[in-house]
Amino acid sequence: MEQDIFREVYQQVHARTCLFQKSILSFLCSCSHSHKTCIAEREGIKCQDELAQKQCIEFIEIMQEKGRFSAKLKNAHGSHIRLQVGTLRGLNALLNNPDINKIDDVYGLILQAKTHFNDLDQLPFEQILPHINRYQGRQRRSRRPKK
Repeated sequence: MEQDIFREVYQQVHARTCLFQKSILSFLCSCSHSHKTCIAEREGIKCQDELAQKQCIEFIEIMQEKGRFSAKLKNAHGSHIRLQVGTLRGLNALLNNPDINKIDDVYGLILQAKTHFNDLDQLPFEQILPHINRYQGRQRRSRRPKK
């Protein structure tokens, strides 16, 4: 019962959940429209701008469509965060600085890409794909004690 109440409160507070929530909570990126909240010791990120969220939804949908054929994304654990972070790092490398891995403003980068390439459908995915494949994420720790 407590879990049901938590879910209800969480959905009320996070009516507009940030699509990059996991990436932001993992300190891999941040966004000018994100707002961190805590409910019952659980952290969440909500988007403060409806138009920004719609732009991010469009971006994620395009990247998921283009990235679904990547061999390294198929059935891989954490493929959603890998797609997000890899795509953002690829865009950052193309538009700004290839040596910077932390994205300071997700929404700003998406808008910059949309302006530079005239539309999100025109992004050079073949140049972004290597960044997605290169991103490894956090390595899982073994639960077995070392001998």
